[in-house]
Amino acid sequence: MQLTTASPDPAPSTRSAMDSLWGMIRRRRGRAVLYGSLAAIIALLGFSQVDPLYQAESTLVVDRAARTPGDDDGNRQIDYSFLNTQRDLLMSDAVLNSALVATGSLTRKPYAQAPDPIAILRHRISMIVSKDSWIITVSLRDESAEKARNLLALVLHSYAHHEIDLRQNRRRAEFAFLGHQVDAERELLTAARAREQDFRANHGILTADSDHSPLASQWESYAAKRVDLLRELDSCRVVIGQMAASDALPDAEARTRSLLEIAEIKQDVAVGRLREGLATLQDKAVQLGQKYKAKHPRMLEVNGQIAAEREQLAQAIGIARSALENRERALARENDHGGAQRGAQRA
Repeated sequence: MQLTTASPDPAPSTRSAMDSLWGMIRRRRGRAVLYGSLAAIIALLGFSQVDPLYQAESTLVVDRAARTPGDDDGNRQIDYSFLNTQRDLLMSDAVLNSALVATGSLTRKPYAQAPDPIAILRHRISMIVSKDSWIITVSLRDESAEKARNLLALVLHSYAHHEIDLRQNRRRAEFAFLGHQVDAERELLTAARAREQDFRANHGILTADSDHSPLASQWESYAAKRVDLLRELDSCRVVIGQMAASDALPDAEARTRSLLEIAEIKQDVAVGRLREGLATLQDKAVQLGQKYKAKHPRMLEVNGQIAAEREQLAQAIGIARSALENRERALARENDHGGAQRGAQRA
């Protein structure tokens, strides 16, 4: 008789194990329900901590406002503190809260009824700062791709507006500071000018500008007047020289003609009137000479009138000459007096 060994059937052992497990659960029903509830709670908590599936990403290029002298596009020193400042501004509560309010995310999970929705949004944002350029890469995770994209766009938009507001506030503060400084300096200047006026009044100082002081203005006036005086004095002396040259002529009629050629004497009113009268009488004498002889009464009368007219003309020339000589002496005295006065003032 041949004996064979049969391999055990796994199915009955599995069924027996399940039957024993089911029997144990039925016997300890309360503990099984408790352990099952705890496992379900743990599973739910685990699934709630799972990160969202969708991610939106954007790149920011930070424009450095001021560059160090000598820097170029190929060799620029990266100011990491400035980049960190921009990163902190983007992650600030004001920027994130503005984005949540603008997108209406506070009414949906996981931000709705959360104790700190800003912290949840901050946890979902990640930033990468490049060490070789002024570039910041920002990404945001969310359960919806569209909501992730919209929320990231509003975060960047809020960041840009807050940066503009900060710059404007900084400029307003700088202008206010400069305004206060200008007001303070203006008050100091006003006080200094008041002290200067008091000092001038107490010490009899009219001006501190030597080029525009009353004395300097007076000297300028004296100089202009002296130029005019010397010009007129030189003109009078030239006329006096011409009259002296006329006096040197031996013939009286030649002296008279020479004196009448001097413009200052010729333009005299009395001399001009007498010259016209003398010319008229001479023309009349010529006409009468064609009719009458020299002894004729009318000829004698005209010749007498001519002689009287010449005598009056000589007197008028003498008066004009005396006036010119007196003018020359007066100008000379005025020039000497002005020079003496200026010398005394200079002393």
